[in-house]
Amino acid sequence: MNIKSEKLRNVMLMLTLILVTIALMADMVIIPVAENLFGEFGDVSVAVLNFILTGPALIGAFSGLAFGKLMQYISKKKLLIIAFAIFSIGAIFGYAIHSAYFMAAMRVLVGIGMGALGVISMAIIADIFNDESKRSSMLGIFNGGMAAVGAAIGWISGFVATLGWTMVFRIYLVAIPILIMIFLFVPADETVPVVEDKDDASGSVDEKMPWAKVIVLGVAFLIFSSVYCIAFYQISMIVAEKAIGDVAFIGTISALGTVGSFVACFLFGKTYGFFKRSTPIVAYTVMALSFGMLYFSSSSIVAAIACTLLGAMYGMGMSYYFMHCTMIVPESRIPMSIGFTSFCMSIGTFLSVYVATFLQGVMGVTTITEIMPVLITILAAGAALSAVFTVKERKTGLVASPEPELSE
Repeated sequence: MNIKSEKLRNVMLMLTLILVTIALMADMVIIPVAENLFGEFGDVSVAVLNFILTGPALIGAFSGLAFGKLMQYISKKKLLIIAFAIFSIGAIFGYAIHSAYFMAAMRVLVGIGMGALGVISMAIIADIFNDESKRSSMLGIFNGGMAAVGAAIGWISGFVATLGWTMVFRIYLVAIPILIMIFLFVPADETVPVVEDKDDASGSVDEKMPWAKVIVLGVAFLIFSSVYCIAFYQISMIVAEKAIGDVAFIGTISALGTVGSFVACFLFGKTYGFFKRSTPIVAYTVMALSFGMLYFSSSSIVAAIACTLLGAMYGMGMSYYFMHCTMIVPESRIPMSIGFTSFCMSIGTFLSVYVATFLQGVMGVTTITEIMPVLITILAAGAALSAVFTVKERKTGLVASPEPELSE
């Protein structure tokens, strides 16, 4: 399709990339029928069933790294098509055979696509939108759209499951028209060669990956994700410990977290333009206050507000980390930087439940509520360190280099 209008072309590109996030949010289709899955395959090892539920997140952490590297040699559009095709096969045929082991194998394919597609999509956005202001807005819209897609397919899955739990796999058939949209609306691109300490007519060009900066950023994101996901995955336990609601209430406040993330991501272009390098200070601080609200209060209204703010701050933080990782590396290293940042997010998400269990063991407690003071302390320390680095970069003038001021 020949779309002459650049604006329309960009709209269709962003719509396509947002729809691609059905792969990143694929678990929202499975989660509503998790109990049915365990009941259907009660004679199968719990480890296999757990892998069907959470294995793709772990697989995705490593596939994101791999595809981040492949983008140096293969065009992003080709890789997007390959990764989405892999996801589509694993998702659509997830229950083609009545076997937990077959389902686990299909979920491996889902995980490969899940990790790769987020990295490739954000690299495409970084390529198309070179201006920092536009890039931050588009990354925010992408992440906000992902939250909306997750909420939509989760709701649809809950409805479809009433017709039979295996019917939810038919939701993935929507991947077929999305694959066609990728062919039509994602522009062709060329790989960007990596230059290693090569001299040219203008002087020395050094495109080595600044691993120190990238690793520090990634570790910060890993910790940020781990702390948030403790509440995200175990909010039902917190509600039970506080005795402030039933299953319906848990579903409501979980949805509010998604709504908060959706709004924060869509507004990220504005908030980043205002806070710039100070953005993580805000995210850490408000998230710490939100955990404090959950810890000190036993009000359902306060819990609802806290969960909404937690989701919003995670959306803001996620958008910031993926934005910033593209600004601190040479252009040819952006895909690898995004891949590593995505890897850290996935590992942080995966480790969150284990971190909670570890803290409970060290503290000799049995509830999530009782470990919240430690989580608040971690977040407060993160805010303080972010403030220190922000002040240091401003004094040395480093902010102006990786993060030039937004034009009015």
